[in-house]
Amino acid sequence: MEKRVSHFKELEDEANEKLSQANALEADYQKRISSMNADIMEMKAQAAKESEAASAEILKEARQQSEKILQAARASAEAEKERILNDAREEIAQIAVDATKKLLEEDPSKIYDDFLSATAKGQDGE
Repeated sequence: MEKRVSHFKELEDEANEKLSQANALEADYQKRISSMNADIMEMKAQAAKESEAASAEILKEARQQSEKILQAARASAEAEKERILNDAREEIAQIAVDATKKLLEEDPSKIYDDFLSATAKGQDGE
């Protein structure tokens, strides 16, 4: 009977030893899990910071590009305006030259008669 008691005592001691080892392993795993969770949280925070920085850089570049596009459009519009004004000036100058030529080609007395006739009509219409 003593053998049996001794045998069961050994079994109980072995079971307690294995339970102690299992508890130690569980504590070690819990510690590792906590450490991994902290690492994951740190990685997430770092990824969020990097994402914010990348977003800010992308927005900055987009603003710079839109400003360049606006400047180019303004310059193009100003150049087009100047071209139109120059064309109009040239056309007006050509009309003035053509009108002057026409006046110079006509008989001066006819021009004077036409002027007097137009003046008389204007006075009659009043």
